[in-house]
Amino acid sequence: MTYSILSTSDMHAQYPNIVLDLKQLQPDLLIDNGDFLIGNLFSLFCYLNYSISPLTHLANSIQYDVMIPGNHDLDYGLDWLIQQVHVLKADYICANLYDPQGKRIFKPYMLKETRDGTRILVIGLMTSAFSRLTRPEVLSQCIVSSALESLREVLRDIDQADLKYDHLCLAYHGGIVQDPSNGQLWHYPSEEDQAYQLMHQFPEIDNLICGHQHLVKEAVHSNGVAMVQVGSYGKYYGEQTFDRGRLLTNQVHKAESLMRENCLLKPIYEGAYQEWLQISVDQEDFMKYLVATYPADLVYMDLGEDRTLSGLSKQLVLPFPIQQYVIEGWRLIDCILKNEETHPMQRVSQPIDQIEEDRVYTVIATDSLLPSYRIREKILTPVLEDYVLAQRDHFKRI
Repeated sequence: MTYSILSTSDMHAQYPNIVLDLKQLQPDLLIDNGDFLIGNLFSLFCYLNYSISPLTHLANSIQYDVMIPGNHDLDYGLDWLIQQVHVLKADYICANLYDPQGKRIFKPYMLKETRDGTRILVIGLMTSAFSRLTRPEVLSQCIVSSALESLREVLRDIDQADLKYDHLCLAYHGGIVQDPSNGQLWHYPSEEDQAYQLMHQFPEIDNLICGHQHLVKEAVHSNGVAMVQVGSYGKYYGEQTFDRGRLLTNQVHKAESLMRENCLLKPIYEGAYQEWLQISVDQEDFMKYLVATYPADLVYMDLGEDRTLSGLSKQLVLPFPIQQYVIEGWRLIDCILKNEETHPMQRVSQPIDQIEEDRVYTVIATDSLLPSYRIREKILTPVLEDYVLAQRDHFKRI
Protein backbone atom coordinates (compact mmCIF):
# COMPACT_ATOMS: atom_id res chain seq x y z
CA MET A 1 0.00 0.00 0.00
CA THR A 2 2.99 2.29 -0.49
CA TYR A 3 2.55 5.03 -3.09
CA SER A 4 4.68 7.95 -4.24
CA ILE A 5 3.95 11.43 -5.64
CA LEU A 6 6.70 13.23 -7.57
CA SER A 7 6.52 16.88 -8.54
CA THR A 8 8.23 19.70 -10.44
CA SER A 9 7.42 23.41 -10.52
CA ASP A 10 8.41 26.60 -12.32
CA MET A 11 10.25 24.84 -15.14
CA HIS A 12 9.94 28.03 -17.22
CA ALA A 13 10.92 26.41 -20.52
CA GLN A 14 14.48 25.88 -19.34
CA TYR A 15 16.87 23.33 -20.87
CA PRO A 16 14.73 22.63 -23.96
CA ASN A 17 17.48 20.30 -25.22
CA ILE A 18 17.18 18.28 -21.97
CA VAL A 19 14.32 16.19 -20.64
CA LEU A 20 13.82 14.95 -17.06
CA ASP A 21 13.32 11.19 -16.98
CA LEU A 22 11.16 11.16 -13.86
CA LYS A 23 9.10 8.18 -14.96
CA GLN A 24 12.12 5.90 -14.42
CA LEU A 25 11.45 6.39 -10.69
CA GLN A 26 8.03 4.77 -11.25
CA PRO A 27 5.90 7.26 -9.31
CA ASP A 28 2.22 6.58 -8.79
CA LEU A 29 1.58 10.22 -9.64
CA LEU A 30 3.73 12.77 -11.48
CA ILE A 31 2.64 16.41 -11.13
CA ASP A 32 3.84 19.69 -12.61
CA ASN A 33 2.94 22.59 -10.37
CA GLY A 34 2.72 25.40 -12.95
CA ASP A 35 4.77 27.81 -15.06
CA PHE A 36 6.00 25.01 -17.31
CA LEU A 37 5.29 26.47 -20.74
CA ILE A 38 6.55 30.06 -20.50
CA GLY A 39 9.55 31.86 -19.07
CA ASN A 40 12.33 32.74 -21.51
CA LEU A 41 13.12 33.72 -25.09
CA PHE A 42 12.84 30.12 -26.27
CA SER A 43 9.23 29.90 -25.10
CA LEU A 44 8.55 33.20 -26.84
CA PHE A 45 10.16 31.90 -30.04
CA CYS A 46 7.88 28.86 -29.84
CA TYR A 47 4.82 31.06 -29.30
CA LEU A 48 5.59 33.28 -32.28
CA ASN A 49 6.37 30.47 -34.70
CA TYR A 50 4.23 27.43 -33.75
CA SER A 51 0.52 27.13 -33.06
CA ILE A 52 1.31 24.27 -30.67
CA SER A 53 4.46 25.03 -28.73
CA PRO A 54 7.22 22.40 -28.91
CA LEU A 55 7.29 22.80 -25.11
CA THR A 56 3.79 21.33 -25.00
CA HIS A 57 5.17 18.23 -26.72
CA LEU A 58 8.05 18.28 -24.22
CA ALA A 59 5.55 18.11 -21.35
CA ASN A 60 3.95 15.09 -23.01
CA SER A 61 7.34 13.39 -23.35
CA ILE A 62 7.92 13.77 -19.58
CA GLN A 63 4.58 11.95 -19.12
CA TYR A 64 3.04 14.07 -16.40
CA ASP A 65 -0.19 12.73 -14.96
CA VAL A 66 -1.38 16.12 -13.74
CA MET A 67 -0.44 19.70 -14.60
CA ILE A 68 -1.74 23.00 -13.24
CA PRO A 69 -1.34 26.55 -14.59
CA GLY A 70 1.04 29.06 -13.06
CA ASN A 71 0.57 32.78 -13.48
CA HIS A 72 3.09 32.91 -16.36
CA ASP A 73 1.35 30.13 -18.29
CA LEU A 74 -1.26 32.74 -19.17
CA ASP A 75 1.25 35.34 -20.43
CA TYR A 76 0.34 34.63 -24.07
CA GLY A 77 -3.38 34.78 -23.38
CA LEU A 78 -6.12 32.40 -22.30
CA ASP A 79 -6.96 31.19 -25.82
CA TRP A 80 -3.34 30.18 -26.40
CA LEU A 81 -3.20 28.24 -23.12
CA ILE A 82 -6.46 26.42 -23.88
CA GLN A 83 -5.05 25.50 -27.31
CA GLN A 84 -2.01 23.92 -25.63
CA VAL A 85 -4.12 22.08 -23.06
CA HIS A 86 -6.10 20.38 -25.84
CA VAL A 87 -2.84 18.70 -26.90
CA LEU A 88 -1.51 17.90 -23.41
CA LYS A 89 -1.96 14.29 -22.33
CA ALA A 90 -1.90 15.21 -18.63
CA ASP A 91 -5.04 16.16 -16.73
CA TYR A 92 -4.92 19.97 -16.55
CA ILE A 93 -6.73 21.22 -13.46
CA CYS A 94 -7.36 24.48 -11.62
CA ALA A 95 -10.15 25.22 -9.14
CA ASN A 96 -9.90 29.01 -9.03
CA LEU A 97 -9.43 30.05 -12.69
CA TYR A 98 -12.61 31.38 -14.34
CA ASP A 99 -13.62 33.09 -17.56
CA PRO A 100 -15.01 36.68 -17.32
CA GLN A 101 -18.56 35.29 -17.00
CA GLY A 102 -17.58 33.26 -13.93
CA LYS A 103 -17.41 29.82 -15.55
CA ARG A 104 -14.54 27.60 -14.42
CA ILE A 105 -12.14 27.07 -17.34
CA PHE A 106 -10.51 23.77 -16.33
CA LYS A 107 -11.56 20.88 -14.14
CA PRO A 108 -10.97 21.70 -10.45
CA TYR A 109 -9.58 18.28 -9.57
CA MET A 110 -8.78 14.81 -10.82
CA LEU A 111 -8.93 11.39 -9.20
CA LYS A 112 -6.37 8.69 -9.87
CA GLU A 113 -6.30 5.14 -8.59
CA THR A 114 -2.81 3.76 -7.95
CA ARG A 115 -1.58 0.28 -8.75
CA ASP A 116 -2.56 -0.93 -5.27
CA GLY A 117 -6.03 0.65 -5.43
CA THR A 118 -5.37 3.84 -3.43
CA ARG A 119 -7.57 6.67 -4.71
CA ILE A 120 -5.64 9.97 -4.82
CA LEU A 121 -7.63 13.17 -5.28
CA VAL A 122 -5.59 16.10 -6.66
CA ILE A 123 -6.92 19.67 -6.51
CA GLY A 124 -5.18 22.48 -8.42
CA LEU A 125 -4.98 26.13 -7.36
CA MET A 126 -3.26 29.31 -8.62
CA THR A 127 -1.98 32.21 -6.54
CA SER A 128 -4.74 34.59 -5.44
CA ALA A 129 -2.53 37.55 -6.44
CA PHE A 130 -2.75 36.80 -10.17
CA SER A 131 -4.35 40.17 -10.94
CA ARG A 132 -1.17 41.90 -9.71
CA LEU A 133 1.17 39.65 -11.69
CA THR A 134 -0.12 39.78 -15.25
CA ARG A 135 -0.65 42.30 -18.05
CA PRO A 136 -4.02 44.11 -18.31
CA GLU A 137 -4.89 42.45 -21.63
CA VAL A 138 -4.51 39.02 -20.01
CA LEU A 139 -6.35 40.07 -16.87
CA SER A 140 -9.40 41.03 -18.92
CA GLN A 141 -9.64 37.46 -20.25
CA CYS A 142 -10.02 35.63 -16.93
CA ILE A 143 -10.61 35.81 -13.20
CA VAL A 144 -8.57 34.09 -10.47
CA SER A 145 -10.49 33.89 -7.23
CA SER A 146 -9.23 33.41 -3.67
CA ALA A 147 -7.29 30.16 -3.32
CA LEU A 148 -8.59 29.67 0.23
CA GLU A 149 -12.24 30.27 -0.62
CA SER A 150 -12.03 28.19 -3.80
CA LEU A 151 -10.58 25.23 -1.94
CA ARG A 152 -13.30 25.48 0.67
CA GLU A 153 -15.94 25.52 -2.07
CA VAL A 154 -14.46 22.58 -3.99
CA LEU A 155 -14.15 20.44 -0.86
CA ARG A 156 -17.78 21.18 -0.05
CA ASP A 157 -18.81 20.16 -3.58
CA ILE A 158 -16.78 16.95 -3.31
CA ASP A 159 -18.40 16.15 0.03
CA GLN A 160 -21.88 16.77 -1.34
CA ALA A 161 -21.13 14.57 -4.35
CA ASP A 162 -20.00 11.84 -1.93
CA LEU A 163 -16.82 11.34 -3.94
CA LYS A 164 -14.69 8.69 -2.26
CA TYR A 165 -10.91 9.07 -2.01
CA ASP A 166 -8.11 7.86 0.26
CA HIS A 167 -5.58 10.67 -0.13
CA LEU A 168 -5.93 14.41 -0.74
CA CYS A 169 -3.12 16.16 -2.64
CA LEU A 170 -3.13 19.92 -3.20
CA ALA A 171 -1.05 21.36 -6.06
CA TYR A 172 -0.79 25.11 -5.42
CA HIS A 173 1.06 27.54 -7.67
CA GLY A 174 1.93 30.00 -4.95
CA GLY A 175 4.62 30.29 -2.32
CA ILE A 176 4.93 30.12 1.44
CA VAL A 177 5.84 32.83 3.97
CA GLN A 178 5.56 31.00 7.32
CA ASP A 179 7.39 28.07 8.87
CA PRO A 180 4.88 25.18 8.76
CA SER A 181 6.27 23.66 11.96
CA ASN A 182 5.58 26.69 14.18
CA GLY A 183 3.88 29.41 12.11
CA GLN A 184 6.72 31.91 12.44
CA LEU A 185 6.95 34.38 9.58
CA TRP A 186 9.79 34.05 7.07
CA HIS A 187 8.54 36.94 4.91
CA TYR A 188 5.79 39.55 4.98
CA PRO A 189 2.28 38.02 4.68
CA SER A 190 0.96 38.07 1.12
CA GLU A 191 -2.02 36.81 -0.87
CA GLU A 192 0.58 35.76 -3.45
CA ASP A 193 2.00 33.06 -1.17
CA GLN A 194 -0.61 31.29 0.97
CA ALA A 195 0.71 27.73 1.27
CA TYR A 196 0.93 27.96 5.05
CA GLN A 197 -2.66 29.21 5.35
CA LEU A 198 -3.85 26.35 3.14
CA MET A 199 -2.03 23.81 5.31
CA HIS A 200 -3.20 25.43 8.54
CA GLN A 201 -6.86 25.89 7.61
CA PHE A 202 -7.33 22.56 5.82
CA PRO A 203 -5.78 19.77 7.93
CA GLU A 204 -7.57 17.18 5.77
CA ILE A 205 -4.90 17.76 3.12
CA ASP A 206 -2.37 14.91 3.12
CA ASN A 207 0.29 16.57 1.00
CA LEU A 208 0.79 19.99 -0.55
CA ILE A 209 3.07 21.02 -3.42
CA CYS A 210 3.88 24.71 -3.75
CA GLY A 211 6.18 26.80 -5.93
CA HIS A 212 6.17 30.28 -7.51
CA GLN A 213 9.02 31.69 -5.37
CA HIS A 214 11.65 29.40 -6.98
CA LEU A 215 12.72 28.27 -3.51
CA VAL A 216 13.49 24.82 -2.12
CA LYS A 217 11.75 23.81 1.10
CA GLU A 218 10.39 20.69 2.74
CA ALA A 219 8.35 20.70 5.94
CA VAL A 220 5.49 19.11 7.84
CA HIS A 221 2.84 21.20 9.58
CA SER A 222 2.07 20.36 13.20
CA ASN A 223 -1.30 19.04 11.98
CA GLY A 224 0.45 16.51 9.73
CA VAL A 225 0.17 18.17 6.29
CA ALA A 226 3.40 17.45 4.36
CA MET A 227 4.73 20.21 2.09
CA VAL A 228 7.44 20.45 -0.57
CA GLN A 229 8.51 23.52 -2.53
CA VAL A 230 10.50 22.17 -5.43
CA GLY A 231 12.66 24.98 -6.76
CA SER A 232 12.72 25.95 -10.42
CA TYR A 233 14.15 25.41 -13.91
CA GLY A 234 14.12 21.63 -13.66
CA LYS A 235 16.96 21.56 -11.13
CA TYR A 236 14.91 19.81 -8.44
CA TYR A 237 11.94 17.50 -7.97
CA GLY A 238 9.83 16.69 -4.95
CA GLU A 239 9.23 13.21 -3.56
CA GLN A 240 6.40 12.47 -1.15
CA THR A 241 5.84 8.82 -0.27
CA PHE A 242 3.11 7.35 1.88
CA ASP A 243 2.07 3.99 3.29
CA ARG A 244 -1.69 3.78 3.94
CA GLY A 245 -1.70 7.56 4.45
CA ARG A 246 1.32 7.55 6.78
CA LEU A 247 4.14 9.82 5.60
CA LEU A 248 7.36 7.98 4.78
CA THR A 249 9.32 10.49 2.64
CA ASN A 250 9.01 14.25 2.23
CA GLN A 251 12.08 15.46 0.35
CA VAL A 252 13.29 17.67 -2.46
CA HIS A 253 16.07 16.14 -4.59
CA LYS A 254 18.48 17.51 -7.16
CA ALA A 255 17.47 16.34 -10.63
CA GLU A 256 20.88 16.18 -12.35
CA SER A 257 20.96 12.39 -12.48
CA LEU A 258 17.59 12.34 -14.28
CA MET A 259 18.56 14.70 -17.12
CA ARG A 260 18.64 13.11 -20.58
CA GLU A 261 19.26 14.53 -24.04
CA ASN A 262 15.99 15.67 -25.59
CA CYS A 263 15.97 14.50 -29.19
CA LEU A 264 12.49 16.04 -29.68
CA LEU A 265 13.49 19.70 -29.23
CA LYS A 266 17.24 19.63 -29.77
CA PRO A 267 17.05 20.27 -33.58
CA ILE A 268 14.78 23.29 -33.02
CA TYR A 269 16.83 24.67 -30.15
CA GLU A 270 20.18 24.29 -31.90
CA GLY A 271 18.90 25.29 -35.36
CA ALA A 272 16.02 27.69 -35.99
CA TYR A 273 16.07 29.16 -32.48
CA GLN A 274 19.77 30.10 -32.65
CA GLU A 275 19.14 31.78 -36.01
CA TRP A 276 16.19 33.66 -34.54
CA LEU A 277 18.38 34.98 -31.70
CA GLN A 278 20.49 36.79 -34.29
CA ILE A 279 17.63 39.12 -35.30
CA SER A 280 18.73 42.70 -34.67
CA VAL A 281 16.97 44.96 -32.19
CA ASP A 282 16.62 48.70 -32.75
CA GLN A 283 17.99 49.99 -29.43
CA GLU A 284 16.46 53.46 -29.85
CA ASP A 285 13.05 51.93 -30.46
CA PHE A 286 13.53 49.66 -27.45
CA MET A 287 14.32 52.65 -25.23
CA LYS A 288 11.28 54.52 -26.55
CA TYR A 289 9.20 51.47 -25.62
CA LEU A 290 10.58 51.57 -22.06
CA VAL A 291 9.87 55.32 -21.76
CA ALA A 292 6.28 54.73 -22.92
CA THR A 293 5.74 51.65 -20.75
CA TYR A 294 7.28 52.50 -17.38
CA PRO A 295 6.66 55.63 -15.24
CA ALA A 296 9.95 57.50 -15.57
CA ASP A 297 11.38 60.83 -16.70
CA LEU A 298 14.10 59.15 -18.72
CA VAL A 299 15.80 55.85 -19.49
CA TYR A 300 19.52 55.21 -18.93
CA MET A 301 20.86 51.92 -20.30
CA ASP A 302 23.98 50.00 -21.16
CA LEU A 303 22.77 47.47 -23.72
CA GLY A 304 26.23 46.48 -24.94
CA GLU A 305 27.64 46.29 -28.46
CA ASP A 306 25.74 43.19 -29.57
CA ARG A 307 22.39 44.47 -30.86
CA THR A 308 20.85 41.07 -31.49
CA LEU A 309 18.23 39.38 -29.33
CA SER A 310 21.00 37.15 -28.02
CA GLY A 311 23.17 40.12 -27.06
CA LEU A 312 20.41 42.05 -25.32
CA SER A 313 19.29 39.00 -23.37
CA LYS A 314 22.77 38.82 -21.83
CA GLN A 315 22.60 42.48 -20.77
CA LEU A 316 19.06 42.35 -19.38
CA VAL A 317 19.69 39.70 -16.76
CA LEU A 318 16.70 38.20 -15.00
CA PRO A 319 15.05 38.26 -12.52
CA PHE A 320 15.50 42.06 -12.31
CA PRO A 321 16.59 43.29 -15.77
CA ILE A 322 15.94 46.94 -14.96
CA GLN A 323 15.50 49.11 -11.86
CA GLN A 324 13.62 52.30 -11.14
CA TYR A 325 15.72 55.00 -9.45
CA VAL A 326 14.84 58.33 -7.85
CA ILE A 327 17.93 60.51 -8.18
CA GLU A 328 19.00 64.16 -8.15
CA GLY A 329 19.85 65.70 -11.51
CA TRP A 330 23.38 66.70 -10.48
CA ARG A 331 24.09 63.15 -9.25
CA LEU A 332 22.68 61.64 -12.45
CA ILE A 333 24.91 63.88 -14.59
CA ASP A 334 27.91 62.94 -12.45
CA CYS A 335 27.20 59.20 -12.89
CA ILE A 336 26.81 59.53 -16.67
CA LEU A 337 30.14 61.35 -16.98
CA LYS A 338 31.97 58.92 -14.69
CA ASN A 339 30.55 55.91 -16.58
CA GLU A 340 31.81 57.07 -19.98
CA GLU A 341 34.98 55.00 -19.62
CA THR A 342 33.59 51.88 -17.93
CA HIS A 343 30.34 51.84 -19.94
CA PRO A 344 31.24 53.18 -23.41
CA MET A 345 27.96 51.85 -24.85
CA GLN A 346 25.73 53.68 -22.35
CA ARG A 347 22.72 55.52 -23.78
CA VAL A 348 20.41 58.13 -22.23
CA SER A 349 16.97 58.92 -23.64
CA GLN A 350 17.51 62.61 -23.00
CA PRO A 351 20.59 64.71 -23.91
CA ILE A 352 22.77 65.29 -20.87
CA ASP A 353 22.76 69.06 -21.38
CA GLN A 354 18.96 69.02 -20.92
CA ILE A 355 19.14 67.32 -17.50
CA GLU A 356 18.50 69.92 -14.78
CA GLU A 357 20.90 69.74 -11.82
CA ASP A 358 18.37 70.89 -9.20
CA ARG A 359 15.57 68.56 -10.30
CA VAL A 360 14.81 65.07 -8.92
CA TYR A 361 14.36 62.48 -11.67
CA THR A 362 12.68 59.11 -11.88
CA VAL A 363 14.97 56.96 -14.03
CA ILE A 364 14.66 53.45 -15.49
CA ALA A 365 18.18 52.01 -15.76
CA THR A 366 20.08 48.79 -16.19
CA ASP A 367 22.11 47.44 -13.30
CA SER A 368 25.31 49.10 -11.98
CA LEU A 369 24.95 52.45 -13.76
CA LEU A 370 23.45 54.31 -10.81
CA PRO A 371 24.06 53.99 -7.03
CA SER A 372 22.06 51.25 -5.32
CA TYR A 373 21.04 53.63 -2.52
CA ARG A 374 18.84 55.45 -5.05
CA ILE A 375 16.91 52.34 -6.14
CA ARG A 376 13.18 52.84 -5.72
CA GLU A 377 12.08 49.50 -7.18
CA LYS A 378 13.63 46.43 -8.76
CA ILE A 379 11.43 45.59 -11.73
CA LEU A 380 10.72 41.88 -12.11
CA THR A 381 9.12 42.16 -15.56
CA PRO A 382 10.92 40.38 -18.47
CA VAL A 383 11.17 43.61 -20.46
CA LEU A 384 12.88 42.15 -23.53
CA GLU A 385 10.21 39.46 -23.96
CA ASP A 386 7.47 42.07 -23.52
CA TYR A 387 9.08 44.27 -26.16
CA VAL A 388 9.32 41.37 -28.63
CA LEU A 389 5.63 40.63 -28.03
CA ALA A 390 4.79 44.26 -28.71
CA GLN A 391 6.78 44.09 -31.97
CA ARG A 392 5.76 40.54 -32.87
CA ASP A 393 5.40 41.20 -36.61
CA HIS A 394 9.11 42.01 -36.80
CA PHE A 395 10.18 39.02 -34.73
CA LYS A 396 7.75 36.38 -36.01
CA ARG A 397 10.06 34.59 -38.41
CA ILE A 398 12.30 31.54 -38.44
